[in-house]
Amino acid sequence: MKNNEAIQLGPRRYIQGRGVLDFLGKEAAALGKHALVLAGRDVYPKVQKKIEASLLANGLSWEVFLFQGGCCPANYEAAASRGRASCCGLVIGIGGGRALDTAKIAADKMGVPVITVPTSAATCAATALLAVHYSNEGMFLGNYWPAYAPALCLADLDVLIDNCPSRLNRAGIVDAMAKYPEIRYNILYTDNWQKNIMSHVAVQTAETTFRLLLEHGPSAMEKAERREADGEVEDVIAAVLSITGFISCLAYGGKQAAVSHGLYSYFCNHVQELTGKFLHGELVGASLCYQMALDGRPEREAEELKGFLREMGCPTSLKELGFVPDESERRAMRLHLQKILPAESEADIRRLEEWEPLLFG
Repeated sequence: MKNNEAIQLGPRRYIQGRGVLDFLGKEAAALGKHALVLAGRDVYPKVQKKIEASLLANGLSWEVFLFQGGCCPANYEAAASRGRASCCGLVIGIGGGRALDTAKIAADKMGVPVITVPTSAATCAATALLAVHYSNEGMFLGNYWPAYAPALCLADLDVLIDNCPSRLNRAGIVDAMAKYPEIRYNILYTDNWQKNIMSHVAVQTAETTFRLLLEHGPSAMEKAERREADGEVEDVIAAVLSITGFISCLAYGGKQAAVSHGLYSYFCNHVQELTGKFLHGELVGASLCYQMALDGRPEREAEELKGFLREMGCPTSLKELGFVPDESERRAMRLHLQKILPAESEADIRRLEEWEPLLFG
């Protein structure tokens, strides 16, 4: 809405359920006849047979680009180059957040639509417009904005439940929960939040999603680990993959990240041993109690969140990550947050310092 920018609310189609990978060929055929299949190297063997059978049955041909590493220029430029050279009319991205973001950027550079096939319920990258990219060395670069959101997201529960490590899905739930407290921070303390009907709906939806995941996340994961997929499990997966992406799209022109994702960018650039050892959601979750305190939420809510994180098997502070920074690094982290939030007033800076015991543990 701002500066006549188009509002994109997510994929044109989102299909979730058991066996929905069988629909891939029919859906893809409506977009193109020759596809670039960009897939995580480790996950493609899990889905290769079903994907290629569906494409073949619907008259499609394809090129396979196996992906490894981060969403970085070396990967998405190489993928786009392969796709252009092979005259591919669409991209099918398969894997986790980094693979899906790489597929979205490659498709944007090729000027073709993209289909996303998440292999874990661990990211809103499957449905969000934006992609997060990094340098070839793993340094955080920021957000990349493709021209279009994915055309389709296929969330196959046979893959997401039966053939995915539980740790990935648990970390994804925690990452999705960060939207609400981070949005609240921006509304309360910064000028980043664009106030219109879109952002208002984003706030309300983020709170609803936060409450749902807080209440149902642990039990849904226990069921998923038993390979059960009842309504509770379906709701939690849809909340992480689809609704959180919808919130991201609604916030286009606003700001949906604050302290927790700001600290993640610091780790990418300065403490890469953490990003190599822990999942994105685990690193984001380690500062969520701190984020809640900065938002002025009651202590009981921070304690409830801490209990939830432990039930999900995720760290609740940097100390639980095994990261105990000295005073010099604490100051560097504080300065990083002051710059990116921004936190410019004395009151803002005092607030960051006051609640640091919750962050450092």
